[in-house]
Amino acid sequence: MIVSSPFRSARAGLIVLIALLIGAFGLRLWNLNEPSIWHDEAWSIRAIRDPIGTPDDNTPPVYYAVQHFLWLGAGETPFALRYGSVLLDLVTIMLAAQLIRRWAGWDAAILIAIFLGGSPLLWAYAREIRAYVVVPLLTIALLWLTDLLLKRFSGRVWIGLLLAELALLYSHNLSVPVVGWLNLVVGAVWLYQRRWSSLGIWIGGQMVILAAYLPWVLGQSPSGTPLNTPPSIDINLIWKIWQAYFAPVPVQLGAEQALKIGSVVFAMVALLSLMVLMSWNRNRRTMLLLSQAVLLPALATVELRVAHIDFHPRYYIAAVPATMMLVALGVHSLPDEFEIRRITIPAVIAVACGVAAASIVDLLEDPRYQHDDFRAIAHYYATLPEEAIILIPYGWEPALEEYYVQKAGVRAEVLGIKLHSDATTAMQKINAALAIRDGPVRVELLTWYQLPADVRGMYPCLLESAGRREGDPFTVQGLTTQGYHLEHSLALTPWPDLTADYGPVQLVSASAGGSQAVCVQTTWEVAHSSSDDWRVAGRMLTTNPPNWIIARSDSDVRQDDQAPTSTWGAGQQGDAFSLLRFPAGAPPGDYTLQLGIYSETEPLGLDRLTNGVPTGKLTTLGTIRPTETTSLPVIPPQVQSVPLGRDVKLLGHDASGGMLSPGQELRITLYWQVTGHDAVWSAGTLTLAGENWQVSQPLKAYPEYSLDWHTLTVPAEANGEADLRIEAESVEPITLASYTIEQTDRLFVPPSFDMPVQAVFADMALLEGFSVGQTMVSPDETLDLTLVWRVLATPDQSYRVFTHLLDANGQVVAQHDGFPASETRRTTGWIPGEYIVDQHALTFLRDDYHGSAHLEVGFYNPDTGERLLLPNGADHMILPMEIMVE
Repeated sequence: MIVSSPFRSARAGLIVLIALLIGAFGLRLWNLNEPSIWHDEAWSIRAIRDPIGTPDDNTPPVYYAVQHFLWLGAGETPFALRYGSVLLDLVTIMLAAQLIRRWAGWDAAILIAIFLGGSPLLWAYAREIRAYVVVPLLTIALLWLTDLLLKRFSGRVWIGLLLAELALLYSHNLSVPVVGWLNLVVGAVWLYQRRWSSLGIWIGGQMVILAAYLPWVLGQSPSGTPLNTPPSIDINLIWKIWQAYFAPVPVQLGAEQALKIGSVVFAMVALLSLMVLMSWNRNRRTMLLLSQAVLLPALATVELRVAHIDFHPRYYIAAVPATMMLVALGVHSLPDEFEIRRITIPAVIAVACGVAAASIVDLLEDPRYQHDDFRAIAHYYATLPEEAIILIPYGWEPALEEYYVQKAGVRAEVLGIKLHSDATTAMQKINAALAIRDGPVRVELLTWYQLPADVRGMYPCLLESAGRREGDPFTVQGLTTQGYHLEHSLALTPWPDLTADYGPVQLVSASAGGSQAVCVQTTWEVAHSSSDDWRVAGRMLTTNPPNWIIARSDSDVRQDDQAPTSTWGAGQQGDAFSLLRFPAGAPPGDYTLQLGIYSETEPLGLDRLTNGVPTGKLTTLGTIRPTETTSLPVIPPQVQSVPLGRDVKLLGHDASGGMLSPGQELRITLYWQVTGHDAVWSAGTLTLAGENWQVSQPLKAYPEYSLDWHTLTVPAEANGEADLRIEAESVEPITLASYTIEQTDRLFVPPSFDMPVQAVFADMALLEGFSVGQTMVSPDETLDLTLVWRVLATPDQSYRVFTHLLDANGQVVAQHDGFPASETRRTTGWIPGEYIVDQHALTFLRDDYHGSAHLEVGFYNPDTGERLLLPNGADHMILPMEIMVE
């Protein structure tokens, strides 16, 4: 089909093309020096300085060799180092325009210059010191040479094509999809045409290329990690790839409404252009372009999946020129009748410019779409003293060590620890650096969000156990650094012979260390592969008063390469690191460490099994003791500054008053300041008093600032009003808060039940009998059980009731644990002679059991797991009723 061109002379077309190239050049130079050099660019800088002696470990050397000669004498500014990429991208636009001019004329050449000159993906990588920019250039060269070769076999063209192919292979690993396209197209065409001699020569040439490329390939290591998520093959992937042509940063995909609309409109333009080409201008060149536009993203996706690499727009940059050429040729192929072509060209140009503006403006102005600010981090590190340590948990950071350390004047030592090192290796490296320094050392831990080097929190756990955090984290785009004040070397002490069976996952070992913060390392093994990502819930508890949770930690169980448990096979092991911080002012004494394990599908946690029987959800590791209280002020919730002597002052408390129930624990924290001496002050009591009753505990305040924890249990017979007060020598009682004791409805008449039992638990309660909702139950139902207790004595401990449904082998198939009467009647509020109606709804843990089952019940201490005993020494009661599981 013959169409006319608005450019009546080559001179006019050339002038417009030159103007567009100047515009594209200026657009790429805009603000080029301002963005920080970041991690990947610093790799390139290292290779550009010496392409032979220090090549990039991940990318072939051709790009760096070219950049080396462009860089010589240009300086070390970001502008000078990025300028070579700008020039290469400009050559890409020129080559594409020249190719399309030869194929279709000046108007198509002008269109492709506009499309590629404003392409957000090409623009973004033209402004980086990275080899991606050379891939579109050599892809266009291969397209041109392939067209010439398929038109008429020529030795010169064939050799030129082989050289371009080899240059591409040694420029970037993204060359593999392009080479795949090349061989598929040439092989398919010559097979169809039965050009056996040409095909034989082609195969021989490709064998030579393979032999020349093998030295590079064999020296490479896999780049994917278990944490990567390769693109899924579905219909949405096509739309995602199309958006990637206009959104160079993954977080930009679908984030901006204007860009989404522009991408949709341009997609419609592309589809209409393809229809025009297929209808009016279908030829060898059109099909070549279409094959590149379709096969390159498809083969790139295959490469990502094979290499286990995340989706990223940059991996599809090779397909952009061919896709834009199709659009340009489609618009060019429109007929002149009714001014269709003259109207369409400006409209398409407007759409292309609108999409480019929507993307590029955001890339320039929105910090979310900009690279990591290593320059700001380096200037922060420049304020550190010479003896400080900058810890890089992924081996090394070239943006700092190759570029900014010298330019920003960083004096601190940069200490790199190999990516995915275990705790022992990390501690050895850090301790070696600490050993050559005197006194406390400032350590800064760098976190780079793009690289999941420490998802499980190993480094913060280890560092804080040897000292304390210092200041707030310093955060910039893509990076955070946190300071630590290390007072001694890092060390974890193992607990001998500590294991626990949680069914699908086993606790293999545990170790801990620290003073003001405790780091607990636990090693876990999965019994079988599953989709669960297990997490460890760690907690620190007081022993006096008992069982206050004063610190919590939730941490992932992962292997050293950060792989979560959902990717493990049976028998594989990994670690969790739980950081438990003593609250400021925690008094000296013993503190208990406990942990459990849970996942998204088991949010309440797994039961610890002893001989297959659940014995609570927590494992007690042992006790640990802080070395000292704090010299830093602690701020109480209720400020009440009251002197109780010359050197002792009550700073405040957390008592707020309100309603209490008989048997309820009232937990109070007092905040003290003791100055002028090192003795412990204990000349007072904390008292909760009502009419004809009171409970008291001695006060204790340590030097400087300290916390004083108290648990006061409301007597079972208490009622009416009560005051919480401090009583001390030589001062009037100090009332902290007032409470009202709720009246408890008590049952002293035996309630009805279906089956009598008459079992006594530790002289505390008599199980009179029970009732069940049904004797036949299916695993998708709950089993309702009502226990009737008669109180024999009021215990000092609040016990929980366990109810288990056991299969024929004594294994638990359903259960429910809880405080009596749906958590409303703690045993510390029971009085002798009353009856407690205690209801439980047992839920099934397994759905594969069918047959006879029996119920067992009993009491246990939720803090220790210890059960109450029957007179015969048993720690549970089997109820005299058979339950059939359908």
